[in-house]
Amino acid sequence: YINEDPVRDFYMREIVSPVTRDVEILDNQTLEQKKMLMFGSNGYLDLANNDEVWPSIQEKVNKYGIGLGGPPLLNGYTTLHKKLETKVAQLKNKTGAMLFSSGYTANLGLITGLTTKKDLVIFDEYSHASLVDGIKLSQVKSRFFTHNNMEMLEELLIENKPKFRNIFIAFESLYSMDGDTAPLNKIVELAKKYGAYTILDDCHATGVMGEKGTGGCEAFSTSVDFIVGSFSKAFSMTGGFICADESYIDYLRVFSRQYMFSTSMPTLFVAGILSVLESYEKNKVALLKRIKSHREYIMQELKQKVTFAAIPEASIVVLRVPSKMDITVINKEFHSRNIFVNSIHYPAVPIDEQRIRISLMASHTSEDIAYLVKNIKEIWLKYNLN
Repeated sequence: YINEDPVRDFYMREIVSPVTRDVEILDNQTLEQKKMLMFGSNGYLDLANNDEVWPSIQEKVNKYGIGLGGPPLLNGYTTLHKKLETKVAQLKNKTGAMLFSSGYTANLGLITGLTTKKDLVIFDEYSHASLVDGIKLSQVKSRFFTHNNMEMLEELLIENKPKFRNIFIAFESLYSMDGDTAPLNKIVELAKKYGAYTILDDCHATGVMGEKGTGGCEAFSTSVDFIVGSFSKAFSMTGGFICADESYIDYLRVFSRQYMFSTSMPTLFVAGILSVLESYEKNKVALLKRIKSHREYIMQELKQKVTFAAIPEASIVVLRVPSKMDITVINKEFHSRNIFVNSIHYPAVPIDEQRIRISLMASHTSEDIAYLVKNIKEIWLKYNLN
């Protein structure tokens, strides 16, 4: 069966190789294997398929096995889990950390475990769906502020401070759909001024923001109360975490139902994450330098040619596509040129904000980036998108 839906050609693409700087896919149109440059993966550091990682994973798996039969509080907490929590807490400069099966579940577990109907969550309108779902599930009161609008945030804090027991401000360090960052310093300053707690989603920033790659707080030289993150982005694995002071973590281990009543992350995954982190610690200077170099080259070459959704701050580059243009045609152009990118269609975004999302990997070569830039210029010129 050959798919005749032009939109579906570029979703659920079947990958038949390891995901690294290039991949083999099964083309939905021809049903033949096709080699493509991967610019659509969140695995910004490209470490999960690194040759030096595999022996380390195997060694850990040989000792601890691959799975667990229960939740962490009862019988699903190994030395590997404890070691990973310690490493993550140190990475985020906190005294405590806890693990979840995904970043999505971590956000649910934090909001539902932390808040009550007497509290208020004020969140950036571009916050991830998992935060919004956590708010719905917990039934906590909520308000949103328009993206990065500090005046509106302060107005909401002034208006609601007398009405609620606790106020939590939720935001992200690096927003994946535009590639821009939050003004962390200003948000933290407002939180302190009005006695609010801060919740930072650091998923896309972990590993790639800051001189040492530890995330948004390092990049802005500040600190927050709670950090939610994921191992599925720069570290290319799966699983999520919450970092905070140890007393908060002890509380959440009992009051976060997503943690208490879920089987622990399999030891196979924990072994993989630990091995990737070990490789990252040895190689991060070179990895971060390459991503920065790729980003700067793209900005320099394309700044007069395309409309960026925002100035790229880390490993995400987002190109706006005019509403008059069928974005499916643009994606087909990239696909025909063996470039794997993500096209974000309406209704996921407004009709006049459709976009091509490009993810940079440390393993991309200078030739890869030059090929990408060359083809973007050609496509934009061909369809008069400048």
